[in-house]
Amino acid sequence: MRNLSVRWYDSTAKKSKGFYIKEPKETLTQAEVETVMGNLVTLKVIPSSYAVDYAAVIDTQKNELFNLI
Repeated sequence: MRNLSVRWYDSTAKKSKGFYIKEPKETLTQAEVETVMGNLVTLKVIPSSYAVDYAAVIDTQKNELFNLI
């Protein structure tokens, strides 16, 4: 499973906000992610005191041992 992790940081308050998006498209680029993250600040979904900080695609692997029910 792939997840996109994004984070904004408020250097004054020393706090961060972020979230994960499950199964982002394979062809996602840095420019696309930065643009969307900046737009979320512009649209006030993320407070304007927060700056774009971090984004990463995280690949996880699940090794299920059993699933009885």
